[in-house]
Amino acid sequence: MTAPDRIGRLFLLLSLAYAWMVRIGAWRADALPIAVKAHGRRAMSLAQYGWDLLCDALRWQRPLFQTFLALLMTAFPSPSQPDSESVRY
Repeated sequence: MTAPDRIGRLFLLLSLAYAWMVRIGAWRADALPIAVKAHGRRAMSLAQYGWDLLCDALRWQRPLFQTFLALLMTAFPSPSQPDSESVRY
């Protein structure tokens, strides 16, 4: 692909899909937290957690998929909330 407008649209679609997966993962982690391994990090990322649930909803649970569409329209919680975590490298 060499057309800049097509690359831009593809990047937009991929960014939207990633944000949606992270949003679903964060929503799911509120109800069912991700297991924490011995070294203190989560067993999987929020994106992977959301991807697993989104795939199941697309295949088998249509009403749950409608919930995820509505979730996509809502904003992420504010990072100033007390339960937010910082990322350290």
